[in-house]
Amino acid sequence: MTFSGIHPETAADILVRRIRQAILVGDLPAGGRLVEQSLAEQFGVSRGPVRESVRRLAAEGLVVLRTNRSAIVAEPTFDDLVEVYGVRSSIGALAIEHAVAINAIGSHNRGRFQAHLQRMAEFDPVTDQAEMVVVDLQFQSELIRAAALPRVSAIFDKTAIDVQFFVTALDVFYDTVSNDQLIQRHRDLMTLIERGDAAGAKAAWARHMDASVQDFVRVFDQRDVVLERPRLLGIIARA
Repeated sequence: MTFSGIHPETAADILVRRIRQAILVGDLPAGGRLVEQSLAEQFGVSRGPVRESVRRLAAEGLVVLRTNRSAIVAEPTFDDLVEVYGVRSSIGALAIEHAVAINAIGSHNRGRFQAHLQRMAEFDPVTDQAEMVVVDLQFQSELIRAAALPRVSAIFDKTAIDVQFFVTALDVFYDTVSNDQLIQRHRDLMTLIERGDAAGAKAAWARHMDASVQDFVRVFDQRDVVLERPRLLGIIARA
């Protein structure tokens, strides 16, 4: 067998990461135009790598390509929320069931999960919002990864990018009470997995997914968006 050579990272590869990060933290806001020439000048590259990176980000759902060849940062819709949380709920439940079966949380690795929760507890929900969201998602990804289902973990990690984008684009904020409740939900889930209670752990995961969805539902309510709640709740309930 003959393998091809290893190609160095391209300018487009670097731009994808940097533009994605700018979108996730809100430096490039939802609905904002992505002007090729402007981005090329900012990053000191030609327009070709910018064009390629924008196409790749469109495939990730973070950018919308328009018919006149212009592009804008995507604006999350309720259907986007349904899709992403339907995936997270379903495959998360699968991973949690497997995590219980293989005793994925024990004395040998409990500290790793507790460290994530301790970091979350130390954040100020107002001033450290972005960091708290990242650590929260890292905890969930670490939990799913513990189930030793690599394909499931890869899909779950991709949806974490979507959730971070939703939080930023929709201005979803935690307060002290909701942050404390979030941490407690994670602790309860860990305890149930460690006890070997698969049914209880899956139920706790479903409650966590529902609570997360409701944070976004409140934002859409405030914007007077007509929501198809039965459709969303049906997806969550089947997980």
